[in-house]
Amino acid sequence: MQTIPFSDDGSPHITPNLPRKAYVSPVLNNSDKRMHGSAVKGNDTSPVICTSSRPFAKTVRVETKKSDALYNSKFEKSRSRMSTQSPYLSLGKTHGFPADSSIDPESSANCSDFKVRNSSNGGKIPLHGARRMVYPSRVLIDDFVVTGDKFKVSKSEIANYNAICDLAKSCSSNLDALYFGGVRCTYWALGESMKLGGKVNNFVVTAFCYHLFCRPNGHLDVSKRHYFFSNILDNLLKDHDEVVVDVMMKAFDRSARARPLFQSDMLYFPTFYEDHWFVFVIDIKDKKFVFLDSYFFEVHAYQQYVSEKMILEFKFWWDKFVKRDMKFKDYGVIYPSVPKQSLENDVDSGIYTMMFLENWTSPRSCLFSVFSRDDIANIRIKLANEMMFNPRNSGNKTLVISYDLSEDGWL
Repeated sequence: MQTIPFSDDGSPHITPNLPRKAYVSPVLNNSDKRMHGSAVKGNDTSPVICTSSRPFAKTVRVETKKSDALYNSKFEKSRSRMSTQSPYLSLGKTHGFPADSSIDPESSANCSDFKVRNSSNGGKIPLHGARRMVYPSRVLIDDFVVTGDKFKVSKSEIANYNAICDLAKSCSSNLDALYFGGVRCTYWALGESMKLGGKVNNFVVTAFCYHLFCRPNGHLDVSKRHYFFSNILDNLLKDHDEVVVDVMMKAFDRSARARPLFQSDMLYFPTFYEDHWFVFVIDIKDKKFVFLDSYFFEVHAYQQYVSEKMILEFKFWWDKFVKRDMKFKDYGVIYPSVPKQSLENDVDSGIYTMMFLENWTSPRSCLFSVFSRDDIANIRIKLANEMMFNPRNSGNKTLVISYDLSEDGWL
């Protein structure tokens, strides 16, 4: 019995003692009745009957395939819509594939016409436009003092450097210190160029270009950077009738053997003119003529003359030997901010040029963060050691290794 404390007449309301509610089985159709009957005959009292089962792993695979099929159907629709509406070339046509080829990277990789050397933009504008030239912050320019030694040298490097400088004045001065791919540099040329206060010889700059090429990442198919001998630039500063045509032809042909010039990103021309070194760069990737000068500025008469003359002559010889329209008339001329020599210093331009050749790779390169004028003395030691002990150098290294230095020979 259960009483409810409140009712309409104030008396307790007593619920009757009703029998418990009987379980009512659900209505079964004919098939369910047959199954239920068989279960009863087998004395199976379980209310749940399992008709079939599937493992969880199989369920995941089935649902994954359904999801992939749904996504691929949507992707195919969007890709077909873009191909009909986009005015640009397809990726396959850009890289030399047929116009109707798929964008699938596996099909591109399996195409036999694709080569590593074809991956350069070849002068085409990048997807997001040319890269902007970076300008250093005020704390990096020469008017401010930057603390910290970027180029620390060891005692062994100093000993090797002093041995090279001493051998330049010895009876062994005419022996080969550097030998890269047919380019020879004697101990006299190397020692007199790299000593403190020495002016860099053109043979040393040429050997340094081969040194950069012999690095693990220096091959043209990897770096996409071409280096020309300094005597080529001597011809670019002459009139057409004064140039030795065979020299220019060999220079362009030899450079194109390893990688076509028009498929490169950078062409470097180290230049020595009127007792001064600078670098002329053709930036094919960003469509720029670049001048890297450690002493003269853009407005100086020296650079105004050489820039106009060299650009004009370069276009002429390119059209004559390469015969590839790169639209050089649309190229701009830039003078990036680079570390400068002091006004009293007229001997270190060759060292600056070697650093420009090694470290300037794009308008985004900030050379102030790489070195400064205070590092030049140690840079001379570093560069001399790196070229001498390059694994590809087949010059006479034993003279440096076995050289006996006196105490006066140390710095």
